[in-house]
Amino acid sequence: MHQEKVSILFLIKGNRVNQRDLCPLLCRITIHKKKQQFSTGLFVNPHYWESKHQKVNTQDFNHKYINAQIERIQVKLYNIILVFQLQGIECSIDNILNEYKGLPLKKKKIFCHITKNICRE
Repeated sequence: MHQEKVSILFLIKGNRVNQRDLCPLLCRITIHKKKQQFSTGLFVNPHYWESKHQKVNTQDFNHKYINAQIERIQVKLYNIILVFQLQGIECSIDNILNEYKGLPLKKKKIFCHITKNICRE
């Protein structure tokens, strides 16, 4: 089984503050130096975000909920990666995000030449 080097990082988008002074929390996945990020749907006060620890500190009244959601997202992504590795599915960023969002996986296209019965990827 080939293990992939996968990094999951949570970060705030500090330049986009809403009317309640909260920033969107993003999740960034990195595999083979390719990065892709998506919104978690969570909003965080930038003063209470601890990027080193990847969580909201206890001064935020909503810290338990936000930190639990961060952990839930992280566990779900790592479970998807583990299942892909066990089943031999290509562990690409597109496949991970599609599985996370409930979309169909992108399959490798295989071309077969019918007369000689030769297959090429």
